[in-house]
Amino acid sequence: MVDPSLQIANDRPRLLFRDHFNAPMKTVATFDSAAGTFTLEKDIWRGTFPIADLPKWLNFYRQQMQRYPAHAANYAPDMEALEALAAELHARQ
Repeated sequence: MVDPSLQIANDRPRLLFRDHFNAPMKTVATFDSAAGTFTLEKDIWRGTFPIADLPKWLNFYRQQMQRYPAHAANYAPDMEALEALAAELHARQ
């Protein structure tokens, strides 16, 4: 089923959604305490990593934002999700 917001009056899907594709995608970070891992999900991409690597990934995304300021908005949702996960884990301690 096509999302109604992506349809035109004749019910044919639009071919170009410039604003839709340029909008930053939401990133979700989840912690699996049993496995000792966290999963980062963004659109169709998903990666699972040891929780001990969380600081490394935070550093990686910070560096990417500094190295490529024109693309910093693309990394911002990832940073926000990872920082929120780190804050949540810190609050549990």
